[in-house]
Amino acid sequence: MVGMLPLVLQEIVNNVKTQYETLPAVRWTDASPIEEDMAVLEEEAMSETEFDKVNLRKDMWKALQTGHAEILCRTCSYGKVLVICMRGADLGISWSTWGRILQGFGATGVRICWYANPTKRLLPVSGSAVGPEHVNGGYTMPCEVKAVVIYRLEEATRVLIHEMLHATCTDHDHDPTEIKEAKTETFAELFLIAYAAKGRPVLAEELWKTQASWISDLNKVLVENHGVRSLANYSARYTLARVEQLQKSGIEVPATTRKRSTSSRFTSPKLDTFLK
Repeated sequence: MVGMLPLVLQEIVNNVKTQYETLPAVRWTDASPIEEDMAVLEEEAMSETEFDKVNLRKDMWKALQTGHAEILCRTCSYGKVLVICMRGADLGISWSTWGRILQGFGATGVRICWYANPTKRLLPVSGSAVGPEHVNGGYTMPCEVKAVVIYRLEEATRVLIHEMLHATCTDHDHDPTEIKEAKTETFAELFLIAYAAKGRPVLAEELWKTQASWISDLNKVLVENHGVRSLANYSARYTLARVEQLQKSGIEVPATTRKRSTSSRFTSPKLDTFLK
């Protein structure tokens, strides 16, 4: 065990370290989307879903049609990423890291549909319920890699990991939806730390301390300002329940005495530097 790195996280970090040391970096190639890609992008953009209640996907599709946005397509041996983004936008990601993430999952034929909407994750006014429009950033059908959807620019790498967990059949059918999401978000958290650290245990320990504080700060705001107490509150599946899942894995999240801003993002902004 390195320092105070939790055992479960240590194992994941070690696996990522081995991946970086033994497997070659993933090569990306710029390409043009094919007709099927455009059809899938339009279908997903115009479809109704409980997760994207404010139509962030549709807004980006319309921006593409009016020339305010552009489309990028990059391919690798594991699949392709289709990005609709505002012209000249900084995607804020590392293609090398995205390649390693897809390599880690080992799936092929993956199609990532990324509507890089710049709308930030923000909490509603104090006393209001926190719903999908405040916390969600993607969706995918279980065991389906042909349309893994991300619809925010913010926290795209975390959402990629979360949705790839669903897409590669890691859900347990007997779990209720709330628990499936809590478990998925928990492992997305741990994999994000491991990949941000590129498998380096000392850096992973530092990043985890930063992230653990962020988790506590967000949960404190949710409890005190928005009355989030149990899985009856929608956002709990991604936040309070995540702490419960971490604890079941032997990972404690220290309590906080601080309260944060109105951001509802799940990842500390301090990790962003390590994901570019």
